[in-house]
Amino acid sequence: MVSAIHIVYLDLPARRVLNLENAGAPGIPVLGLTRHTSQVNPVLEHVHPNVLEFGLCLRGALTLNSRGRIHRIMPGQIFVNQPGITHRLAAQPRGLFLYWMHVRLVAPDKGALLKLPKREALLLCKKLRGLPCLVATDTQHVRQAFLRLFQQYDTPPSAYRSLCIRQASLNLLIELLECSAPKNRPTDSERIRSIIAQMRKNPEGDYRIDDLAHQAALSPTHFINRFKLVTGLPPIHFLIDCRIEAAKTLLRGSAQPVTRIALSLGFSSPQHFSSQFKRATGMTPKEWRRRA
Repeated sequence: MVSAIHIVYLDLPARRVLNLENAGAPGIPVLGLTRHTSQVNPVLEHVHPNVLEFGLCLRGALTLNSRGRIHRIMPGQIFVNQPGITHRLAAQPRGLFLYWMHVRLVAPDKGALLKLPKREALLLCKKLRGLPCLVATDTQHVRQAFLRLFQQYDTPPSAYRSLCIRQASLNLLIELLECSAPKNRPTDSERIRSIIAQMRKNPEGDYRIDDLAHQAALSPTHFINRFKLVTGLPPIHFLIDCRIEAAKTLLRGSAQPVTRIALSLGFSSPQHFSSQFKRATGMTPKEWRRRA
């Protein structure tokens, strides 16, 4: 039976689940940060009545089941679960790092979202309800807005803090809407996004930083910094995550030996592949294949 999930608020280094409604931001019942140092059991299928949930994956990868479809959420991508839509996170591997938020989408007469005027609250809720399940464009501004909101929350309580939290929450929602409509933002990261797509499509390739920086028309140092802003990871770590995801497909869908899969995806040795795979999933490739 599908049910509404119960939220447990806590504030720990590896898991922060904060109530912003008590901190001056009505309509934002949850601001979350999750870091997994070990593999976590899948979340049961559930819904959020009248609540939109969205999250930004910074490291690792997620498997989201929503509306009967399976979505792979990679670093730098955003997932969105609309109110009343049944969903579950089917995989939360070791090394996962993500920001997330819940937003109440209710009629303004039942509590104005972020104390906005009625007309503005209705418009914001309407636009949020139009978001797609997966946002894979340049999400660096959303990442920065999340970070700013956590910084505001961590300041001493005061009337000014409440105002800043409310403003930072609104800014985060606007950045979320903007990055879902890339035509409204200058395409200053277009070449980097092309490189990211290339790595995802052909993870077995030999990607040297100097070559990638030249392709992006940037210095190596500037390229690495810009790449991390877009994906949340340095290029080498992002490439390893792409190779791990490709390895999962081969382990699940073929009988190829693990050694052949490792070498075909560009790992220097089967041992290197196994150690990286276990770091990402908590299991060796053979264990993962048996369970898959």
